[in-house]
Amino acid sequence: MAIAMTDFTNDVSIDNNYNVTGNGIFDDMMEAINSNIKAQYDAGRITGADYASVYLGAMQTAISQSAQVMLNKGLLDAQISGEEAKTDLINVQIQEEQYKLNILFPDDHNLNIKKQTQLDTQITSEEAKTAILVKQLEEEQYKLNILLPDEHTLNLKKEVQLDDELLTTAKQRDLISKDIELKDVQLDEEQYKYNILLPDEHTDNLKNLDIKNAQIDAELARTALATTQNNNAQKQLPMDLLKIQAGSWTTIYNSGKADNVPDLLTNIEINSLFNSLKD
Repeated sequence: MAIAMTDFTNDVSIDNNYNVTGNGIFDDMMEAINSNIKAQYDAGRITGADYASVYLGAMQTAISQSAQVMLNKGLLDAQISGEEAKTDLINVQIQEEQYKLNILFPDDHNLNIKKQTQLDTQITSEEAKTAILVKQLEEEQYKLNILLPDEHTLNLKKEVQLDDELLTTAKQRDLISKDIELKDVQLDEEQYKYNILLPDEHTDNLKNLDIKNAQIDAELARTALATTQNNNAQKQLPMDLLKIQAGSWTTIYNSGKADNVPDLLTNIEINSLFNSLKD
């Protein structure tokens, strides 16, 4: 059976709310993807700046997976047609043997019974093979309609979680910066008291200032350590994002739906990520 383009996309329509529907494999997958992306956008987890890149990546995955499923479906249909043709041929052979049994060779009745038994066994075997191929086709359709949309939704949630962690890190850096500014103001106030307000208490103020300076230095050291830890965490986030995207592609590759390297990241993007991690 030939593979038709209508298996990939067919009867596409757009309603007044710009909802796209269709009857093809790609159309069904994109409907599920659009619903998941819209839910994440409405929840505020995907901003307008990220919407286009998320949608484009999802569409590329849908095109690749839909084409693979369509090819697998065409192959299984062809195999089923071949098995059905074999069954038809065996039925013709049975009819020929029955004709020989009843008309041409009535004296070879026992021999013909044995041959008919063999042919019946062959038919049973071919029918079993056909049943297996039908079951494989049903499994492929289940993967298309259930498993792949669920995996895409899970990966999308992980990406949103990483974005939230990145935003939290940026807020922590702002708090640390404000804390440093407050410590600088406190130090200026102490120096003002020492130089202007309390000249007669020079010795005591000098001791107190040394103590306070030591406390401020210790606080600045802790702040610098926290800043370093936050910067390291920020550098780790792109690597985690790359692992998630690579893990998603590996799952698809292991299921036999892809036979080449993923194209969600270009060589330029990968080199940029590597240089940022190296810095």
